[in-house]
Amino acid sequence: MTSAAEGGSLDIGNAPASGLSSSEPKVLLGVPLFGRDVPGAFYTSSMQLHKPAGTALYCASGRHVAQARNSIVEYALARDFTHVYMMDADMVYPQQALMEKLASDVPAVVGFSLSRQ
Repeated sequence: MTSAAEGGSLDIGNAPASGLSSSEPKVLLGVPLFGRDVPGAFYTSSMQLHKPAGTALYCASGRHVAQARNSIVEYALARDFTHVYMMDADMVYPQQALMEKLASDVPAVVGFSLSRQ
């Protein structure tokens, strides 16, 4: 994967992206990073996350978390992603977390976290 300082993308969908219908979500998993290693627990949970075909991972860094998050959104808009799922590298995500949020079929969903790993 490309270094986080430059931003990098990786297709990590559960199936090939070709042949997606217009009704299928095109999801970008966005991870703001700040020059640190990615914890193993986060990496494992992000790879085990149930995802629709064509899901991609994009890591970005900046002086502030807001700058990195803005970079992720700009990347998603420039590439016609239908959904952005922001993930923090100090969290662990249940396998169904993304699919449950996609099933809610509302314009925005915000997660509430009580603890970090």
